[in-house]
Amino acid sequence: MLILASASPRRRELLARCGVLFKIHTVPVEERHDGASPEELLAVNAALKAEAAARDFPGDTVIGADTGIVFDGKLIGKPGNMENAAEILRQLSGRTHEVCTAVSLRGDRRTDFISRTRVTFKPLSNEVIAEYLRLVPVLDKAGAYALQDHGDMIIASVEGDPDNVVGLPCRELMDALGRSHVSFFLFWSFARITALVVGGGYVILSAVEAEFVRRRKWISEEEFMDIASLSQTLPGLIACNAAIHLGYLVRGWKGALAAVAGAALPPMVVIMLAASAIAQLPQDAAWVRGIFMGIHGAVAGLIAAMAWKMRRKVLKGVIPVVIAAAAFTGMAIFRWNPGILMLAAIPCALAWSAWEFHRAKRGEKK
Repeated sequence: MLILASASPRRRELLARCGVLFKIHTVPVEERHDGASPEELLAVNAALKAEAAARDFPGDTVIGADTGIVFDGKLIGKPGNMENAAEILRQLSGRTHEVCTAVSLRGDRRTDFISRTRVTFKPLSNEVIAEYLRLVPVLDKAGAYALQDHGDMIIASVEGDPDNVVGLPCRELMDALGRSHVSFFLFWSFARITALVVGGGYVILSAVEAEFVRRRKWISEEEFMDIASLSQTLPGLIACNAAIHLGYLVRGWKGALAAVAGAALPPMVVIMLAASAIAQLPQDAAWVRGIFMGIHGAVAGLIAAMAWKMRRKVLKGVIPVVIAAAAFTGMAIFRWNPGILMLAAIPCALAWSAWEFHRAKRGEKK
């Protein structure tokens, strides 16, 4: 059993998304506030929490964590009052800082590590700061802000694991725990998706996005777009390609094997059962044709919904729109081979990227 030595609802939510069973157990500890570098201070406090809780659960793995903002070599903790919160946001305005989370595992595993994420703030006016503090309760948050609460008002960019900014670096934590449970979770998730989702690979991609990007947040939207693109480009079934890619990204080759096994097994069983049942139906009956007409319509709608979601991330700029329009026209009207279209799109995109890079360099020189 995993024991989370933290009462933070944000850490509780993040750990729950990892698909693990855990229990909350906190013990009051006297945290240190000075006498060390910011990273050392966070590491010491995380260890104090984990060791205090581990004494009550000697046979289990206890997770202790401490998150802080490192800015100009100093540690910024939780604000003492609203005036202090406004001052912290003014200091961070237009600048880049690091969010550091120290994690300590105690019990049957003993590991310590620190995860770092770079966060850049937008230039903030006094009016924006006042509005943000009105909308978000910040007195319990290091740095007087929260990525998950109206973060788009004040944050320009995040480099690294966004979960770390919220309070727990889930990927690194799963690495430290060995992630044996993750392989089973990948198998079960893909088995559930491919068993229950009707409509083929494109519809399954929509279910994968809902499960692993929006619900679990195991991968980012950019990583999902890479998975979706490669899954449709490479030979093989889209669902199996996506399972292999995502499984490897999350858990290495073990995750890839678990995910593709989960993606392939249920469809094999369902298809055999469905084929044997459909073969017994009167194929010319109106009600049989009606069933398939309904399925066709639903599948078309699901594919269109997936395309509508993807367009926000993909169709940025004139060239991607032109490539998408040319590919659609080629397939829908001229029946061009999809493989040829994919290969033709690569040099077009490379040329566009080179041109954009050249323009950016020329702008820097000016």
